[in-house]
Amino acid sequence: MRDNVFRGIGAYLKAQFKLISITFIVVFAALMLLGVKNALSISLLAAVFDILPLLGVGTIFVPWIIYLFIVGDVSLAIWLTALFLVVVLTRQILEPKITGDTLGVSAFTMLVIMVVSLSLFGVAGVILSPILTILLKALYDQGYLRRWIRLPQGEYDTVQQEPPPNAN
Repeated sequence: MRDNVFRGIGAYLKAQFKLISITFIVVFAALMLLGVKNALSISLLAAVFDILPLLGVGTIFVPWIIYLFIVGDVSLAIWLTALFLVVVLTRQILEPKITGDTLGVSAFTMLVIMVVSLSLFGVAGVILSPILTILLKALYDQGYLRRWIRLPQGEYDTVQQEPPPNAN
């Protein structure tokens, strides 16, 4: 079971690396198109902050956008707001899909586990949800949960029954 858990943690880290890479590419491309100086540095910093649950790229973008509104650079502030929304929505859509596929569970299952663990444990639940998913999947794969979780009889049978012969 320990090997399955460590394999699951490795898969989760791989999924997070994919998500962080997507964030970096989107932010870097957008900042280059907007002509922002130090686009590479800001994109790397946004990718690093993307690791933080609930804070993410908002840690970089929200203060920056507020500052731009205060100093009067409204055009760049609006474009950065749009970029921030695109990055957050992309992350919210892709995270359950990529993480679920990497861990071997459906995106819906991963999303449900994330929402339930956030509801039960608060901010710590966001950090705990992948660990809980990995642990539950390892327990199920090893057969420890088969006593309580069973597939309905007859619904998932893969054997095809032959049709009865015609009685002429």
